[in-house]
Amino acid sequence: MIHFLQQLQPAPLLPVLQEIGQKKEILVDGWDVYFCDDEPTPNWSSCNLSVGELFLQFLDYYAKFDWQNEVVQIRRAGKLNKTEKRWDD
Repeated sequence: MIHFLQQLQPAPLLPVLQEIGQKKEILVDGWDVYFCDDEPTPNWSSCNLSVGELFLQFLDYYAKFDWQNEVVQIRRAGKLNKTEKRWDD
C-alpha cells in the first residue's frame, strides 16, 4: 500500500522519506539506513479521489505490475528493477 501511494499519479499521496531534505549517509552493517526525520507536511488537498477510486487504482496498479522484472520498494520515488537490486534468478 505504501509503495502504491508513493507512486500514485499525477501526485503521490505519501512522500519517500529517503528523498526528502538534506541526505546524510547513516550506515548500519554496511547498509544506508538514512531517512528524513523531519515530519514532511503532505499536500492532502491535491488528491480528490475517493477511497473507492483509490482502491480500484490500487488493484489496477498491481494487476499491471511487472512482477518478473520490478521490485516493490519504498526507498525511492522511481521504479527499481531486479537487476539494479542484484536479484538475479
